[in-house]
Amino acid sequence: MNPYVKEEWVKQLKSGNFVQIEGSLRGENNQRCALGVMVDIFIQYHPDAAGWHKKEDGGYELIVSNGLGEWTHHELPGDLPKPVSEWADCQSDPCIDNVDDEWITEPVSILNDEGRDFDEIAALLEDMPAEEL
Repeated sequence: MNPYVKEEWVKQLKSGNFVQIEGSLRGENNQRCALGVMVDIFIQYHPDAAGWHKKEDGGYELIVSNGLGEWTHHELPGDLPKPVSEWADCQSDPCIDNVDDEWITEPVSILNDEGRDFDEIAALLEDMPAEEL
């Protein structure tokens, strides 16, 4: 993972700016899962080329411009959309090694959805070398 993106992700997870949710990258207002926070960072770095789009069913998707006036829609199945993972230079669901000092590797989405709060996830991310995410 790009080390600067990792640093910003950890910072945003600790910021208190988001209400943590499970099972979806984004909910209403400032509700996000840990991966949804990463999508928000991507949007912040690409304000004219990316954004959230509310669908008719009430869910959200990421829209990204190709720079030619065309927008692509990216469903949010639980992993990072491809433009986000490519920009961050990371896996679509970054994995953290040695969770709870055990030889267990867990994807961030699972840690989020099984009740780890943002501060815990941020601490685990801090301990991981960026190149391994």
